[in-house]
Amino acid sequence: MQQIQIALPDELASFLKKKWGNLEGKLIERIVVEAYREGSISSGKLRELLGFSTP
Repeated sequence: MQQIQIALPDELASFLKKKWGNLEGKLIERIVVEAYREGSISSGKLRELLGFSTP
């Protein structure tokens, strides 16, 4: 798995961590959903990446 690093202001990171809990997981979820919305990945790949079983 490729890793990326981003810099967030401390205040924003603290706020989002309180709101969302696991920032890494939430950011991955947001990226995957956006990739699906723009047509870059299929619904099957979306389910796979989010950990849902496929029918």
